[in-house]
Amino acid sequence: MRMNNRSIFLSAILLCTQILYAQTFHNSFDKYGWSTTPTTITLADSLPADFPKITVDTLNNPAPGLIFMENLGISKSIFYILVLDSTGKPYYYNKPPIAGIDFKMQPNGLFSYASPVLIGNGYQAGPLMIQNFNVIEYILDTTFTIIDSVQMQNGYLADFHEFQILPNGHYLLLNYENNYIDMSKVINGGNPNAKVIGTVIQELDNNKNCVFQWRSLDHIPIPDTKDNPLNTSFEHVHGSSYFLDTDGNLLVSLVATCEIIKIDMVTGNIIWRLGGPKNQFNIIGEHEENAPLYFTMLHDVKRLPDGNLLFYDNGYGKNPWYSRAVEYTLDETNRTASLVWEYRHTPDISSYAMGSAQRLSNGNTLINWGLIFAGLYKTVTEVTPDNKITFELSLPSDAFSYRASKYVLPLCQPLAEVSKYEVDEGNVYKFNKGNIYTGVEIYFEQVNAFLYNIVNLKKYDCTPVNILFNEEAPVLMPCRYVLTTKGIDSFSGEIRFDITRLPARFNPENLKVYYRQTEGSGTFTGLPSHFDINENQIVANTSDTGEYVIGFLRNATEIFPPSLLSPVNEKVLNNNIPVSLVWSPTGRYDSFRIQVAEDSLFVSTSIDSSNIKETSAVYNFESNKTYYWRAKTFYRNLESDWSDVHSFTFSAPFISLIAPNGGEIWAIDSVSILRWKTNLHDSLSITLFRNGIKHSFIKDTIFSHTNAFAWKIPKSIPEDSTYKIRITSLKDSTFFTESASDFTIGLATDVEDFTGDYDSFELLNYPNPASNRINFKFKLSQSAYTSLKIFDFLGRETALVFEGELPVGIHIEEWDASKIQNGNYIYQLTSGTKTITGKVAIVKR
Repeated sequence: MRMNNRSIFLSAILLCTQILYAQTFHNSFDKYGWSTTPTTITLADSLPADFPKITVDTLNNPAPGLIFMENLGISKSIFYILVLDSTGKPYYYNKPPIAGIDFKMQPNGLFSYASPVLIGNGYQAGPLMIQNFNVIEYILDTTFTIIDSVQMQNGYLADFHEFQILPNGHYLLLNYENNYIDMSKVINGGNPNAKVIGTVIQELDNNKNCVFQWRSLDHIPIPDTKDNPLNTSFEHVHGSSYFLDTDGNLLVSLVATCEIIKIDMVTGNIIWRLGGPKNQFNIIGEHEENAPLYFTMLHDVKRLPDGNLLFYDNGYGKNPWYSRAVEYTLDETNRTASLVWEYRHTPDISSYAMGSAQRLSNGNTLINWGLIFAGLYKTVTEVTPDNKITFELSLPSDAFSYRASKYVLPLCQPLAEVSKYEVDEGNVYKFNKGNIYTGVEIYFEQVNAFLYNIVNLKKYDCTPVNILFNEEAPVLMPCRYVLTTKGIDSFSGEIRFDITRLPARFNPENLKVYYRQTEGSGTFTGLPSHFDINENQIVANTSDTGEYVIGFLRNATEIFPPSLLSPVNEKVLNNNIPVSLVWSPTGRYDSFRIQVAEDSLFVSTSIDSSNIKETSAVYNFESNKTYYWRAKTFYRNLESDWSDVHSFTFSAPFISLIAPNGGEIWAIDSVSILRWKTNLHDSLSITLFRNGIKHSFIKDTIFSHTNAFAWKIPKSIPEDSTYKIRITSLKDSTFFTESASDFTIGLATDVEDFTGDYDSFELLNYPNPASNRINFKFKLSQSAYTSLKIFDFLGRETALVFEGELPVGIHIEEWDASKIQNGNYIYQLTSGTKTITGKVAIVKR
């Protein structure tokens, strides 16, 4: 299926947390997204008229199980969650209001999906309505009945890309936050009022309190993005999936930086980066023609039981463009990664977004191809380890599925169950029988029992439900054990777990056994435990029946200060208005301490609040004063350093122009940046005056989050040295500001003509757009080794224009782009320690 540019645009909007639906679709929703109870239709009922046509193309002995997926229709706005049997026939389906996304099973045997929550009003885009949304995550029982819902905390709303219930009962959720940043101070040519979309990951505890928060902007430099940082709005990293590794840290796939990272789940620090421009691994066996971006826009990363990584590589930007499922071995110590398996469809499938890959118990891999833009159209493919297709189905060509998974029902049945009879004290009993292995033995040191007694042990490969701990929740293995007895009044002894029968890759020296008396309810308590290295067992003292789990507490030796979010540093606020101080933890936390003072050294504090559990606090302050504030984090017995110090000032309403304020020389057909200070929360108009007379509106209406505006000076502006700028509040025209004296607008003949925001390391490129040749004219304030390179928007070097030593002065280098394809490219001029980047466009007539 090939999609035109309009379809690509609309689908990309869906990817960026918006939903498309037909203009005639109307409904009302409460805060959870429901208007009425959703209609559930079983296989016994007739299919509804709008049920999507499911075409099974291949059926050749696939793995047993039921396929969980979605039908997300674009043009017809048909949204179903689906369960299909192994032949592709409907087993269960549901049509939630708006949509159900990321329909899957959780480790405890419950199910979940994301339900959109509408934000604001929709707007028309051709035949479709576009509607902003976030989601609420619904949890379903084994009858697919909604029993709970989960939402992010600290003012964030969840996104649909990933939701996980962890084995210890905690929740992981993801959000995309809008940050308005003056990118002209970050990268040459950046928009001064750019919306940078960052990724936020939260862990909530069993009571849905946030205990861990990670923001991409606190840990990854903005220029690392492979999105276009010159745009008005761009993605920073676009987290698409995560997976809790066996060491308790988090694997995360990042679309916009084309990498997998590992996050320390205590400090929030990045442990390593695999792939992308900041790759820290030696990648072996990959397709070198795609270097250095071997995988792009990836999704659904997970660790397999043998330690390998499995993920879905959308592959956008490859030539040719193809998507695939990928498996790597990973040596984290020596930082090597090797491609050991991949599946690339024949003919190619080209997926722009979404998609998943799941390793099944028989070794097959289930691949969901996601949102397909080019090449063959298929929705789900199951392949054997040697890449033979055993199953393949397609939804209608205008629909797709976010993720697909296969499970064998009924869920959470015992993997092994063994009973022992007439147990007696002083004996050790191994709970194995024939080919049935629980991996558990129990030493009964003391038994008070009837002669004819029974001890039963069941092992499950799913985690407990309704899980609580009387201490900080440990990282748990994805399994549990249930011990019951008959004819035994009491006993004491040891329960021992064979490491070789436990999930792999956990460090046995850190493991501890926890138990509760009643399966499915109550609080888990830690038991005295140790690792017997000689017997290769985890050993715990026990004297009771009940439900047992195994886990460990993360090692915490340091934590870091929170980042201060609002007010932004040096913000000027209106007098007599309460101020909400907002900060973000950079990792795990219990509480915070906040200090506010009238001096930057905090000799005398106005506010000193401790044991704050939230990430914001509202205070009142005196008028016409400047205040300084800082914060620190507490976790367990650890205390972070103080954060950076930020300030904010109170004043009466005002607006004051910074640039141009007189004497500047700005070039026609170039971009100059207007800057001002204000504490008005108003839209503004920007007017150009020439010789005291209004010449034209630069912008009749603007609301700037950063008090700046990038003005591309039109060629129609006459050369003159009598220009001034006036900025006026649209709410109250008595508030305005004007250049203190005249500035000049003229034709640029040399780089010296620039007196805008940039220093003496500057560059002009012309013509732009160009069809064949582009000239780069730049000024060096000191001699240095200099290079001028061209990159495509995936970061691949396209051309080396110049490289060598250059003296002080003005230089012109020409790039012959006659053999370059149409498109947008990034130039990078590096001289000594300074770098300028910008955008050039190639448009062949």
